[in-house]
Amino acid sequence: MSADSPLARRLVGLLALLLYLTALALPAVTTSSASEGTWPGLDILILGVLGTFLGQLGWFANPLMLWSMLWLGLARRVGRGSVIVAVLGMLLALTSFTWTQAADDTGSFDIVSRDAGFYLWIACAVLLAAAMGWLFFRDNVAQPRS
Repeated sequence: MSADSPLARRLVGLLALLLYLTALALPAVTTSSASEGTWPGLDILILGVLGTFLGQLGWFANPLMLWSMLWLGLARRVGRGSVIVAVLGMLLALTSFTWTQAADDTGSFDIVSRDAGFYLWIACAVLLAAAMGWLFFRDNVAQPRS
């Protein structure tokens, strides 16, 4: 299977989806909360949009990452806009390293560690940006259209 194969592109998209879904199932962060110390990725996905009230914008990487996965699975060519979306998703995800507090209905708590789900989510964002960048380069720079 060559790198030009649509199957290879779909496999990268499926790998990203697998990373993403695994990240949702695994613990993502541990907080100082006595009652809910460890938060799985799914909880963060559901409550993450509330992070905007704490100045955290990393949650907004999720729709961009999902769009990139869909694009990898369905599109024939990767355009400049696709790369921008994937890189923006990665940059938003990377802002999550600045995340210091998590909040729920009982208050806000300090994040004491980032766990496997968090790092798999970051890996998914980096994989998508790298794949889109490489595909754009291959399709538009290395072999420009005639």
